[in-house]
Amino acid sequence: MTGRASLRASVVPWLSLMRAHAAVAAALLAVLGAHLSGALRDVGAAALLAAAAAGLATIGGNALNDVHDAAIDRINRPDRPIPSGAISPAGAGRLAVAAFAAAVATAALASPWCLAVALVNCALLALYAVRSKRLGFGKGLVVAYLVASTVLFGALDPARIEVGTACLALCAGLATLARELVKDIEDMAGDRAAGAATLPLRIGPRKARRIADLALLAAVAISFVPWLVRPAPLPSLLVLLLGGAVLGLSTRVGDAARAQRLVMVGSLVAGMAYLLAAA
Repeated sequence: MTGRASLRASVVPWLSLMRAHAAVAAALLAVLGAHLSGALRDVGAAALLAAAAAGLATIGGNALNDVHDAAIDRINRPDRPIPSGAISPAGAGRLAVAAFAAAVATAALASPWCLAVALVNCALLALYAVRSKRLGFGKGLVVAYLVASTVLFGALDPARIEVGTACLALCAGLATLARELVKDIEDMAGDRAAGAATLPLRIGPRKARRIADLALLAAVAISFVPWLVRPAPLPSLLVLLLGGAVLGLSTRVGDAARAQRLVMVGSLVAGMAYLLAAA
């Protein structure tokens, strides 16, 4: 094995464990919240610290989640770093502790509000990792809150939170709730084998999917509120309409994996609309 191949083999599993794309997405969501609230303009350094803390907390939660989901992942995702043997559970646990500690320390440098939210969110991430498969509907609600709070986290201070920031946070939370429910439908085989009690296993995949679709439709409806309160440039509205159309389309797609991808794409496009409106 060449030096480059060896480096790739050692680094890629850790990036996969962290779900680096999710950590980057969390940081960017905090930056967007900072931009919408004016924090990025007024106190840019603190806003960037908040974004870093959001990414670090996400890394910690993902690593700890993989430690506790190793048995289920052997069925649903045997290619994940722990069940594949690329990373030991102890190594993943050490990464989680370090990431949580760094997230709290960085948040403390950003603002008291960020410190308080970081402490709560790190505790919830740990609870989610340990108990997620027993929380039923609460599992999706916890993740939805965590994503929504990331937008508000970027504001640095609750006094900065206005209609646009609040609506984006709520929409992000609802879209995340829908995606989590669809993912639980996709993972039913492994979850059932592990004795989990996710919502689709409790009420059936059809009813769970109906709740997911309602959450998405609510997110689409709420996303237009800032444009009703305060007119924004037409291009931003057109981009928002495109994002809403993609989210709406996801409710008509039966394949769980494809539906999740459409939710992520629609959410990204809608976020771009908010960015354009605040530019």
